[in-house]
Amino acid sequence: EIDSSRQIVKLDGQNVELTTNEFAALALLAGNPGKVFDRDQILQELRGMDCDAFNRSVDITMSRLRQKLNDNPKEPAFIKTVWGTGYVFIGEPSRNAKKLAE
Repeated sequence: EIDSSRQIVKLDGQNVELTTNEFAALALLAGNPGKVFDRDQILQELRGMDCDAFNRSVDITMSRLRQKLNDNPKEPAFIKTVWGTGYVFIGEPSRNAKKLAE
């Protein structure tokens, strides 16, 4: 469950501690399931800027977010890497709702 008003994410009934950027990235992707966002789009959303120098910071944010969600990048349940493009929130809504629900 993602509670945007309180910036709380729950996984298997437990609160998941996320940074502001991790929460914003998850909210962006989960709010647009199936839509691929490139690194520049994610960075623009997170920082309000457009700069190629920070592309790796997006990858690091996504990596940390996956770790906190116990999301295996080889068999993702939530966030899939679209090689050469960016990231997408995937999966069956009911499956993801169960995993992110209280």
